[in-house]
Amino acid sequence: MWRYGLRLLVTAVVAEAPYDKIVTGRWWDWSVMNPIFGLLIALVVLTLLDWARRRYAGVVRGVPALSQ
Repeated sequence: MWRYGLRLLVTAVVAEAPYDKIVTGRWWDWSVMNPIFGLLIALVVLTLLDWARRRYAGVVRGVPALSQ
């Protein structure tokens, strides 16, 4: 998973300048980011959610409204 994240990061950084040039006409523009950064953020969020699910598995079993 981390290797995939690293590949996404490298691809996002390499693609940023051409993406900015095509979208805004300038080689570097902080107002827009290419969609690959969004994929990287989604991967980080999903990884953190998976970690939290595994880390806190069974914590809500004692709460009747939250247990299944």
